[in-house]
Amino acid sequence: MSGGTPAGDRLLIVNADDYGLTPGVSRAILRAHSDGIVTSTSALALAPGFAASAPALRDTPAIGVGAHLAAVGEDPPLLSAREVPTLVDGRGRLASSWRVFLPRVAAGRIDMEDVRREFTAQVDCLRDAGLVLDHVDTHQHVHLWPSVGAVVLDVAEKAGVGALRII
Repeated sequence: MSGGTPAGDRLLIVNADDYGLTPGVSRAILRAHSDGIVTSTSALALAPGFAASAPALRDTPAIGVGAHLAAVGEDPPLLSAREVPTLVDGRGRLASSWRVFLPRVAAGRIDMEDVRREFTAQVDCLRDAGLVLDHVDTHQHVHLWPSVGAVVLDVAEKAGVGALRII
């Protein structure tokens, strides 16, 4: 099981986002951790390389692990397009970036319940992989938008995750 030392016990936390993006990114993060540089990582449950990379992360107990929740990035969501229709385009993929996503949020075209369902599925996926989460954050920092941040905080609280990484 992973989870690492509680963040409060460290003077400096060096976090590497996008664990699972590709096998190479995952290997690099674990190498930086073993070299004493990276102390924490945030895992992308919906990333193409996550399933293959999850066991190595689970077997590295000294690294802190967070959920890097994604509502953007052009990957398909974990849930079907039918389950989160306002999050996907005609190809069933998430918005390419925050620049596309946030104007849709501001215009009321993103259903925050779709965001909640997808983020919950991502947290569940990480936990099902045997990871113990010590923080959450979001891909491209979309949680800094208030309505998205409120969903992230709620999902984290319900999952028993007590920290939100802001930057």
